[in-house]
Amino acid sequence: MKRSLNMTKEQNINTSLITLDGYVVNVGPITKNSNNANYHYSFLLSIIDQTTVRITKFLGKTPSCVLHRRLRESMLSGRGASIVSLRQQNDQYVCTASTKIINKDLEFRPTCVQVQSIENLRNNIIDGLCTIEVKVCEIGPEIPFIFEESDFKRVQKLKKTIIVGDKTGALELTLWETNFQQVKLGQSYQIKLVKCRLINFQISLSAVTDTS
Repeated sequence: MKRSLNMTKEQNINTSLITLDGYVVNVGPITKNSNNANYHYSFLLSIIDQTTVRITKFLGKTPSCVLHRRLRESMLSGRGASIVSLRQQNDQYVCTASTKIINKDLEFRPTCVQVQSIENLRNNIIDGLCTIEVKVCEIGPEIPFIFEESDFKRVQKLKKTIIVGDKTGALELTLWETNFQQVKLGQSYQIKLVKCRLINFQISLSAVTDTS
C-alpha cells in the first residue's frame, strides 16, 4: 500500500527538499557514530496516515544541536509541527543544514501515543507502534538471540518474555536487555511506543529502540 504523506516540495539548487507535517513522538539521544568521531540522532514523526517515519540528523564532532532541543520541546508539548527542508533518500528522511521545526495546528492526533487496552489491540489488530498501561504479571528467563548485522557480523543480545495485563486481558511482551531494569514484577507502567504485530494469528508486542 502506497504511503500517503502530507508534504509539500521546495526546490533547492541541487535537489528537491520536502516538508513533513505531524507530531514528534520520540527524540533519540545524540550518539557518537560507530565509524568516525562525528555524532547523530534520530526522531520519530507520526504523520497523517498514522504511520511513523524516522528522520535522522547527522552532526559534526560537537555533540550539540539547537534542533534537538526544539524537537524535544515539541514532543513534550504535544503540538503538531512542520519539519521543513528534509531530504528523502530511498524511503529514508535526513535533515539538512536548513531543516527547522515550525509549530502547526493539525486536524488529526497521533494514535501511537494514545493508550490502548489489550482488548482493543486484539479487536483492531493494530499494526505499528502503540502505547499501553499494564501491570507486569510474569517475567520469563533471559534468552540469547542472535542478530545478523551483516553477512560477516553476528551480535548476540538477551531478551525476556513478560506477561502484561490490564482489566481487559493479557498479552506477551518481548523486552531486550536495555529494558530489563525498567520493569519489576507486580508493578504497573505506561509503556510508550511498543511494536504491535500479528504473527501466526496472534498479537505480538515487543519493545523497540523508541520504547520507553
